[in-house]
Amino acid sequence: SSDVCSSDLTKISEANAVLTRIRYGNKQALLYPPDGGPPKEVPYNEIAKHIVVDPENRKKKSQWKYAELYYPLGLLEKGIVIVDPPGTNKFLEREQMTAEETANSDAAVYLFMAAQGLKDSERRFIESCLASKECFWLVTRRDSLRDEEQIEEARAALESELGEERPDDDSISSRIFFVDAYQAQKARVEGDPDAFSASGMAAFVTALGKFIAGDRHHAKMSSLCARLGEILQSLDESTKSQLIDTEREHRDVVQRRRELTRR
Repeated sequence: SSDVCSSDLTKISEANAVLTRIRYGNKQALLYPPDGGPPKEVPYNEIAKHIVVDPENRKKKSQWKYAELYYPLGLLEKGIVIVDPPGTNKFLEREQMTAEETANSDAAVYLFMAAQGLKDSERRFIESCLASKECFWLVTRRDSLRDEEQIEEARAALESELGEERPDDDSISSRIFFVDAYQAQKARVEGDPDAFSASGMAAFVTALGKFIAGDRHHAKMSSLCARLGEILQSLDESTKSQLIDTEREHRDVVQRRRELTRR
């Protein structure tokens, strides 16, 4: 299967307390305990009660390790798994969970709030966890921007900031999408394709679909090659170190033989 990882930064405070995987299938919601026991099924429309951060105590740990949602979404039919982890701005444990899941993903969909620059924590996460990942940059709350001119200004600023963090990534400009998520959801419910397209979400879905249909195989091979290069470099350094140690031991043995011969 292939994972597409999405980091939820659509609100000022992170919403997710539990990592959630979304798979293809009939509608079903399962919660998995940390002890590895069997999952608990809950009503689909009540899943949010179990996986969001407690607003009264945001540091409170969830009693669940992760959740799995099954939904008959065409995007997921070919073994694609969408992973929605906790955010990256608040608590170390949740950020580590997100980083570990991202490492196993083929691509990342990183969410920003419109009219906000990159936070230091976001820069660290992009540099440390997304360096070798294919990334899509989704900017929510497009409706909070005044007009198209302001959207383009925000786009240029974000592209510049991301370019500083990923200087070798020539796909940034084509993978920044400004969307009105509420309008998109409303359009889907009402079956209005024109409104869905106007929300900006259609362009993002099309680009992501193209990646899933073919580009992800190239991305996976590139990621494997990069990992293989790291392993080979590590082996090379280890071999050099061992050769140095062997030469040192050889010199020591030769020196001892000379001393014994003199005696």
